[in-house]
Order: sequence, then structure tokens, then C-alpha cells
Amino acid sequence: MEFMRNFFVLIVLMFIFVSCTKDPVIFSEDKIIRLGKIPKGSKFKKKIKIYNRGFKDLKIYKIENSCSCTSSLLESDIIKRNEFTELSFEILFPFSVGSSENTICIRNNSLDDFYLIKIYAEIF
Repeated sequence: MEFMRNFFVLIVLMFIFVSCTKDPVIFSEDKIIRLGKIPKGSKFKKKIKIYNRGFKDLKIYKIENSCSCTSSLLESDIIKRNEFTELSFEILFPFSVGSSENTICIRNNSLDDFYLIKIYAEIF
């Protein structure tokens, strides 16, 4: 019983420590994007919101795409507390059929310093 009480106290303390961090916290509702079936050679465009849920400014250092078929543009590279910016991206899907996985890496100053957006599609 003593072990369970100590374990519970440890979990509560860890939760309090994590929730009290003053660092920026990067977040997007669109971390995984599943497009389903896409015709080969087609383009896909989308805008997603990148939020800062932390207390300090979130600084975006660099946007990296997994292949040259993806281009992306960030509206602002500094996101204030409880604000967001938009990330626009475009993918030109290959002329070959099969599964496609594209990744956009957002390098930033939060604890999740390599934040990944994954885009999946089935090319036909």
C-alpha cells in the first residue's frame, strides 16, 4: 500500500512539474494528414495552423520537407503565447502508383524541437 501511495504522489508531482513549464509548446491539430486516394501527377494544397500553447514566444528556426515534391511557406516565424500562424504547403504527387508519405519538419525552440507533420496518400 505504501508503494502505491508513493507512486501516486510521484505521478502528481510529475504532472505539476510538466504543467508549470514556462517554455513554448508547439501544437497543431493536423499533425497527421491522411488524404486517401490521389491521382498520380496531381497537386495538393493545404493551410494548417501552428499554435503556441506555452508561455514564452515560439520561434520557428526552419521548415524542412522530406522531398523536393513538397514546398512550404510559414506566415510568421515567431508565435506569441496563445497565438498561431499558418503553414501553407503544396505537394506534387509522383507519377508512380503506390503509397506516399511526406514529412514536414518544423525546427523550433520548444521541448518538441523537431515537430513533424506527416502526410499520407495512396497514389493511383
